[in-house]
Amino acid sequence: MLSQSGVSARSRDVLGLRCLPGECVLQRAVMVRKKLSAREGRGWVSGTLFCTHFRVAFVPQDSPKPDDNADPVLLGDHDVALASIEKVVVVGPNRTKLVTPNSSLKFTPEELVLYCRDLRVVCFLFDRLTPDAQVLEITYTIRQDLPAS
Repeated sequence: MLSQSGVSARSRDVLGLRCLPGECVLQRAVMVRKKLSAREGRGWVSGTLFCTHFRVAFVPQDSPKPDDNADPVLLGDHDVALASIEKVVVVGPNRTKLVTPNSSLKFTPEELVLYCRDLRVVCFLFDRLTPDAQVLEITYTIRQDLPAS
């Protein structure tokens, strides 16, 4: 689990992610790109991917610093509640695999796809410079923290 030491308790800001009261960042991966939907303008946006015990959150690298005086937002534009994720699929070189709490990966994913109960499909692409350990750890963390179906 990532430590919040050195971060003011008032802002609850962990590396650009504004956490809700009691929310802890379990894992993060840097240099990740999120595929934007048609509603968001299509294309890709670069940033950092976080997994907390409540949500998967993506913070674009050029996003404005959160305002300490603003009311916390339950889910941001780039966030997905863990409870709304129906299945997790990873894509690697010549492979696609459904990730379950009991599965293991024999390859480092290049892409993480979250299929949501509200019919959204959220896709993250790991940069070749994203450390393999971060890719695997955030994938395993999301997999482990999914609520039982």
